Amino acid sequence: MPPPSDGVGLLVPLLRERRPLLLAGAGASARMGYPLWDDLVQQLAMEFAPELTLTGDNLVNVDAIASVAADAGRTHEYHKWLDQTFSFNGASQKDLTFHRRLVSLGFCGLVTPNFDPTLEEACITEYSDPACVHRCESVDLTDRPYLVFDFLQRLGASPRHCGVLHLHGLHRAPDRLILGAKRYAEAYGHDRASGNEELRTLLRKVIWTLLSTRPVLFVGFSMTDPFFSRTLELVRRDFILTDEPAHFAIIPYDVNLTDTDRMLAPAAAHKQVKQELREALPSGLVPIFYHAPRSPVTGLSDHRRLVALIDDLGIRAGTVPRTEYPVDRLRRKGLEEL
Repeated sequence: MPPPSDGVGLLVPLLRERRPLLLAGAGASARMGYPLWDDLVQQLAMEFAPELTLTGDNLVNVDAIASVAADAGRTHEYHKWLDQTFSFNGASQKDLTFHRRLVSLGFCGLVTPNFDPTLEEACITEYSDPACVHRCESVDLTDRPYLVFDFLQRLGASPRHCGVLHLHGLHRAPDRLILGAKRYAEAYGHDRASGNEELRTLLRKVIWTLLSTRPVLFVGFSMTDPFFSRTLELVRRDFILTDEPAHFAIIPYDVNLTDTDRMLAPAAAHKQVKQELREALPSGLVPIFYHAPRSPVTGLSDHRRLVALIDDLGIRAGTVPRTEYPVDRLRRKGLEEL
């Protein structure tokens, strides 16, 4: 068995058996042009509360913006904006290539806290052929619980995914989205500000079920993502783990080689940063790192190595999708390494 530090070596055999769940975060949808947390809050504030002074807590900011919109009689506009922003037509980049590779890795099911239908569109595109259009339904946890039950019952039933579970709601029901401190408190069963005792809500039960019955691969989460933090909090509280590898997270990192405090050779600097991130994770969560250097000009991170990592996992697991031939893949990987 691979050592606990070898995330790829531990994950690949599970993918071959189609045991893991995919849990795709905002970073995965950002590849389609959907806004990340900070950008979303800034855009909402500009549209509905330009005079509002934002705090360092985006969940609180969202509630404040929604309140300003309500006071101005613009709640319907606020909901319409959310619906249009996270619809498939709202994506500024409609290239599903990455997501088609991702959904084909070898998962037993697809789950996301995101509001957009990217994973569904990827499945439809990947599995359809001229003779038949594949159907992949959105399962909204905030809507009809019996559909969530059906989704859980069908996990692993087919290599071609027929549904995606949206834990925090779907864009087409913007009034039910879990998108602020109040809704998070309701959904997770405790008020973030008051520290009340946690309740057993449906969302918490579903997440607990997923984490306790399947290995989960987190993709597209940052260490500061509120959902990522909440989920890891459930892991810490509910599972008495020591060093058993239970779940996986693909995590980007960057190294500032000009930092005078480090004064390390590049290889040692990379190793140190990854070790610091690893130590911040709870027991049982195995990281799979990829380098995402930040541009000194734009300040944006370069996530091209994530594409290469997903391809590598697919090759090792023997689940390479039909979106390209091996020669095309080798050519593209060569270009990415330039």
